[in-house]
Amino acid sequence: MFRLLFLPWLTLAAATAPPQAKPERLELQFGKQLGLDDLRLAGARATRQIEFSWPVDWQPQPGAELRLRFEHSPALDGERSFLAVALNHGVLRSLRLDPKNAGPTELVLPIAPEMLREENQVVISVEHFAKAGLVEGDWTLVRSTSLLAIPFERRRVERSLSDLPDPILRRRSFEGRRLTVLLPSTPSATTLEAIARTVATLTARVAPATVSLSFARSLREVETPAVVVGTAREQPALRELGSLGEGAAEASPSTGLVALVLEAGPKAQPLLVVTGQEPGAVGKAALSIFNVPRRKGSRLLLVPVAPTPRAGGSRQWRGFVPPSNTFTVDEAGDPRAELAVTADLPARVRMRVPPDARFLPYGHRATLVFETLPALSSDPKGALEVYWNDVLLRILPMEANARARSFTLSTPIPASALKPENVLTVAWNGRSGAPGPFVKLRGDSSLFLPREYVADLPDLALLRSSFYPFSLRADLSDTVIAVPEGDEAVPALCEIAALLGRLVPSERFLLRVVPASQALAGRGQNLVLLEAGDSPSPLPLPDLKRLPRGDSLRRLPFLQELENPAGGSHYVLRLRAATPALLRVAARSLAEPAVLQRLSGDTAFLAEEGPAAFSIGARRTVSEISYFTRLEAWLRAHWLALPLILALASGVLWIGLRLVLGHHRSHHPMGDPAAERGAGAT
Repeated sequence: MFRLLFLPWLTLAAATAPPQAKPERLELQFGKQLGLDDLRLAGARATRQIEFSWPVDWQPQPGAELRLRFEHSPALDGERSFLAVALNHGVLRSLRLDPKNAGPTELVLPIAPEMLREENQVVISVEHFAKAGLVEGDWTLVRSTSLLAIPFERRRVERSLSDLPDPILRRRSFEGRRLTVLLPSTPSATTLEAIARTVATLTARVAPATVSLSFARSLREVETPAVVVGTAREQPALRELGSLGEGAAEASPSTGLVALVLEAGPKAQPLLVVTGQEPGAVGKAALSIFNVPRRKGSRLLLVPVAPTPRAGGSRQWRGFVPPSNTFTVDEAGDPRAELAVTADLPARVRMRVPPDARFLPYGHRATLVFETLPALSSDPKGALEVYWNDVLLRILPMEANARARSFTLSTPIPASALKPENVLTVAWNGRSGAPGPFVKLRGDSSLFLPREYVADLPDLALLRSSFYPFSLRADLSDTVIAVPEGDEAVPALCEIAALLGRLVPSERFLLRVVPASQALAGRGQNLVLLEAGDSPSPLPLPDLKRLPRGDSLRRLPFLQELENPAGGSHYVLRLRAATPALLRVAARSLAEPAVLQRLSGDTAFLAEEGPAAFSIGARRTVSEISYFTRLEAWLRAHWLALPLILALASGVLWIGLRLVLGHHRSHHPMGDPAAERGAGAT
């Protein structure tokens, strides 16, 4: 009887239960989403590392997998050749490279959800042994169509100002980043400057990803995460928000406020508020978004005093080597340097130099300091292999250092191996098969890379290289953006600010914004000049009669780079269009790779089919050459000749001294009788 009553109740409960949401599924292809080409692993041992981020508010679900598509040389010895795949130091699979998988093969590897982190590393390593008598069998090819398929569920994560930029622009995301800027009414120059700094700073934190901007006049129009900058008079939308938090209403007129509103407008979008009762207070708040400590969990920051960030030096670029010739591994500019050396994962440090850097043809050297780790005793007959851009620099057997706490390895770096983007790799050539880690590269290891700086300017093509030369000071403290009068040019200003945030290698921006009438008022500064309509320009316009199809070019927006007439080795980047709306479209187009990659010369007209580039003015070579650097590099490269140079210098000095003494004696002879008689008479 109980059984008959229970079953209908169970059926009814199942029918009325709400259906569970089906997990979403993300597919990350090595080529399309991660930007990788086919990975070719060649040589006796080779390793490649694939990095990807994972959003903190995406909860991985069971069923994740890695679909690895590969093939290898049929000349490999299948008994001794292996492929291994690891995720975050956890081995997913190791298999033989034999004739069964020599052709195109797909290997499906399950991934447990708990293996995924916010920052992830997939390591693919191979060991190659060619069959007897064959020498061309040491390669494996991992196709760019390989992918990670990960089901996930979204979860709510409480955000505060300390989590910026994630509440507004997500750093770890595979979805397009969108930002709405609320447009001010009759903004002051200080507010325009605060808007530009805020947009540039936020976009820099998610660079190199592109941020799509949209604009609104009220909160009712906001459909994406948004930012509102200005006073309550300039931004009427602030009155709709009510209280920004405890202490906001009592703040003095000169106090800036930074507030995070988690849900604003009809679409309940997160909103970053940068405000104050006076324009000067708004400027303080804009400087403080990332430059002032933010308390964990707080959504309101009061800024009574503006921070005073120190202006950066020339070529002090985020993610690049410092301008000094000697620097340490910790200073090399690689935030994700791997320093531990294991059997599968080498130590790896990436180093980039500015586009105008020219390496000297001699003197480059790496002095690497290592700490030995306990696992070294498990493979004492192994060896370290040091590479620079896949060029083998040194092989060091470890048997002599197996019991040392630390040791130093010094090796020259051939100038032919140096590139604008370099990778120092330290790999382990083991004998026992132990996994390690065996040694650790210390951060105080030093590198000596003597450079000079040479560039032919103006050249629009260099803009795609970190917005050079306007970014020589990466914080743009020597850069001014001049905008037309009125608030119609604010969208174009925001598009330029977003472009600077994505391209310029910095996380803070001290650029200034002035009216176009004051564009050439100052000296010693770079200038970004925005022009709209037929307003007079402080600089002469290009002579279109000298250009082919000049009449058709007259209607197009154009971009021009030229020397600043105020002098001081600074430059002007002018963007001009017929209307403010077209000016904004032209500014936004500069963020498109198809446009940026085709810029060249000093003047480019921005047509729908792509830029038409011309060289109208003359170029000149700008260089920074240090003869002391050349001498130091030569002496380091030819240090064996130093004793001979010192001996030669000593000989020259001795001969010179003898000549001087001989000349002195010839004019002042000792023991002259006439001189002695004259002295006695006196």
